[in-house]
Amino acid sequence: MTPSSAQPVTAADLLPLPLFDGESLETVEWIASHMTMRTLEGGEVLAREGDPVTQFQVILEGEIHFAREGDPSASVMVATAGQPMGILPFSRMKTSLGRVWAVRLTRVAAMDAMHLR
Repeated sequence: MTPSSAQPVTAADLLPLPLFDGESLETVEWIASHMTMRTLEGGEVLAREGDPVTQFQVILEGEIHFAREGDPSASVMVATAGQPMGILPFSRMKTSLGRVWAVRLTRVAAMDAMHLR
């Protein structure tokens, strides 16, 4: 995410998502304080195959698709609001395995994965 398009994330952005059910307000506020939000237009690419993956991301609104560019028989994976992407706790992912793009107006919150270790 480019700094010029990044905006702050609040606990109010995250609390409605099932991913954060059962978490304390203090925990969600800490997570939000380490995140920035980016708004993507439909068709805008978030990552390309081979790009380094360095962030934990959560889709706040919209829809993201993922596809391997070199494999025409591969399925397109779909992620929607509330779903995590990128580096997850205990993940060993280093690079994107395909192209990741917004299908329509999409808001994504992201934090550097160093905060997960």
